[in-house]
Order: sequence, then structure tokens, then C-alpha cells
Amino acid sequence: MQSLNHHDQFTYELYKQLLETALSCGEVLLFSKRTTKPGLIIRHDVDLDLKLCEHMVIVEKRLGVRSTFYVMVRSPLYNPLAPNESEFLRWLIAEGFEVGLHFDPVPHEQLIGQNHLNYKRCILEDASILSTVFNSLGHTHVRSVSFHNCGTRAFSQNLVFAADGADLVLENAWFDSGRYISDSRMQLPMENVFAFVEHCGQEQLMLNIHPEHWIHGPNNTYENIIFKHSVNSGKDIREVLSVNSTYLSGLH
Repeated sequence: MQSLNHHDQFTYELYKQLLETALSCGEVLLFSKRTTKPGLIIRHDVDLDLKLCEHMVIVEKRLGVRSTFYVMVRSPLYNPLAPNESEFLRWLIAEGFEVGLHFDPVPHEQLIGQNHLNYKRCILEDASILSTVFNSLGHTHVRSVSFHNCGTRAFSQNLVFAADGADLVLENAWFDSGRYISDSRMQLPMENVFAFVEHCGQEQLMLNIHPEHWIHGPNNTYENIIFKHSVNSGKDIREVLSVNSTYLSGLH
């Protein structure tokens, strides 16, 4: 079976072609607004950097597509409550996109211990934190929750509940019927990913695209991904330190 991997073209042009294929065959759906009708649900799990979502949004907006971005609240790599990030998330919602919680159990496990956790309570707590970002827009709760690395934890199969009105995105429900595909680890395990997308006119499918994997040019690598994140982080540090000019006086 052939796969797209980090040696191939994980480019915005390829992503645009995937979306155009989906639109020619069916409808692109927001997760929370799905019904039983056929269509393609586009999900973005944001693992590394919210800034890397911007180009995905540009591609989707030009095609009239809206998707769901799943955001962590306890990531060591980005902070959705910081001014620039929260402003971006509110802009996403205002533009018709959806923001959900990308729940990572590891910070909770490190703090409390895996054997003592009430995962439902932890999800509700993180969802409540994220909700504060867009309460001013009239949204009172997170509408959907996805799991970070849920395949490594059996608990995800047993958490079928409404988290304060939010639906859980349980991958197993999609895996079992072959209706889910992801670019995790920069691999799309399909002989023809376009053939998968073409089926969205016949059944409901989910495509999980991680924004950090995609670039303008060909031959993306994890080295490039780390470099992009480092550049963004450097800009953030300078912006924070620039509040007091003496912090940057020794930098050239």
C-alpha cells in the first residue's frame, strides 16, 4: 500500500485539491452540525502551534469550506488564552469555523496520577477553560472534544457522554467502518487518498489534518516543522520582552 509521507508533497496546493475533490463529490460538514447525511467532516488537531493554522484557514475560506479546529489548553507549546491566540480563535468562530477541545490527559496524569483521575471531570474542566475564550461571542460551551493520542489509552472508548453539551469525537467509531483518515506522523495510509475523499458523496467521512504538517513547497520534514515553530516562538518571545526595552538591549 502506498502512502503519502514526509518525502512527498504535503503542500497547501495538495490540500486545496483534496478539498476541491470533496466539494465535487459531496458536502463539507462541521462536526457539531453533522446529521446522518453523507459528507466530509474536516478536523484539525492543533498539536504544535496555532499560528500554523492560518494558511489552512486561507485555503478553506477561498473554497467556501469551514472546518473544526481542536485546541489544547495545557500544551507546553502554545497558549490559547494568550491575547494573540485567543483573538485568532474568536476570529475563527466569527468566520464560521468551529473550535473544539483537543484533550490531552498527560498533564492531568502528571499532576494527579493516572490511577486517581476522573477523566470526565478533567475534560469538563479543560472545556470550561477553553470556553472562556469565546464566551463574549455568545458561545457558552465547547461543542465537541477530540482526544490527543487517544489510541494509547483505553479510557477513550468508555467516555460516551455529553461534556456540558459537547460531543466527543471517538476515533474508534470511525475506524471500525473505515470512515476516518489522518495525516498523523505525516502519513496518509491510503493507496489513493483522493479515492477516500471521493466517497464523501456516498457516506459520512472524517479527515483529520494536522496544520503543522503542511507547507507551501514540496518535501516537508519534521526538521522544517520544528524550524517554523522555533521562528514563531522567537517572535513571541521578542514581543513579550519588548514591553520593557531593557530586556532586549543586549540582543543584536
